[in-house]
Amino acid sequence: MRLGGLSVNDAPIIEANYFGEENDLERTVAGLRILENLARQPSLARIIERRVLPVRMDSDDDLRAHIRETATTVFHPCGTCPMGTGRQAVVTPDLRLRGFDGLRIADASVMPSIPSTNIHAATIMIAERAAHMVQNAFPGSQAT
Repeated sequence: MRLGGLSVNDAPIIEANYFGEENDLERTVAGLRILENLARQPSLARIIERRVLPVRMDSDDDLRAHIRETATTVFHPCGTCPMGTGRQAVVTPDLRLRGFDGLRIADASVMPSIPSTNIHAATIMIAERAAHMVQNAFPGSQAT
């Protein structure tokens, strides 16, 4: 993510960088080929009525085009700005974004690893903790 402008009111420009590494795209193509092979096995082929997408799987170029056109995240991104104290940590343990004064991150992106369950409850907990941190940062305020 980079800032869209200098004002805090400017919307961020989010660059997900899907398939920024060529190997990511090639592994996805290989995965689709494996799925196609599985779908042709007699135990599955007999219950498959029709292929939905992609319509053409004639070449890897067809698959690459389809992937680039349709790939997206389905669930909430998590762990994209991990919190911690090490060099790889983007966010400090008190949720401050390194290199930016006065900016805290309070969403699933700060999770250092992806939980094995839905991330909603953990995200609410992070937001609650951030609210307490911000409230306690101002003299005379007290978090409840």
